[in-house]
Amino acid sequence: MRHALVPIAIVAILILIYIGPFVFVFARTETWTFPRIDERDAGAFDKVEPSVSQVVNLEKIQSVGGGQEANYSLSAGVLHRKFLDWIGFPLVLEVNDFNFKASGIYQGRILFECQHFETAFPRPTGSEPWYIYQPLVERNDNTTLKVSCYGDATAIDSASLTGPITVDWTMSANFVGDRNERERSWSNSESVEIRDVRSGNQEEAAAEAL
Repeated sequence: MRHALVPIAIVAILILIYIGPFVFVFARTETWTFPRIDERDAGAFDKVEPSVSQVVNLEKIQSVGGGQEANYSLSAGVLHRKFLDWIGFPLVLEVNDFNFKASGIYQGRILFECQHFETAFPRPTGSEPWYIYQPLVERNDNTTLKVSCYGDATAIDSASLTGPITVDWTMSANFVGDRNERERSWSNSESVEIRDVRSGNQEEAAAEAL
């Protein structure tokens, strides 16, 4: 009977030797690695901040459908996308479905409205050589986009071009980290300056013509 148990014991020991490393890796992943990744992702999501420029550019006025339309632009996006994963490797949060809306208001009258949707922000893939990857991480840490805005040109007067106006805006996006993702949204009302860049463009064009 004792001799019959010896092969069984040997088989059991061999099985433990074989599956032991897998059990250890699984247990360590569940109890240490994943919580560490989740902690880093949560910190990265909390660190992200919205960015809306304090200057709105009046770029041109054109005739549209029998009326005069004013074209503006401003910059909007997110800051601090860079974070370190659980082993200290630099990553950039993935940003998807970025949605931005804004209204420029002066003395209760809407000067312009903006709406922009971006499917995904640029980011390194991780397959680049290190000398390319690292600069891309730094470059994509803060990402802003040019947003086009439109309004009735008759709403513009000398006061709105020299004094501050109020911009009411909302922003939302889906952020993806190393293992998790989170939807974040912001809204705010800010005092901004309108900068008329039309004359500069016209002077440039005239200089080029000469």
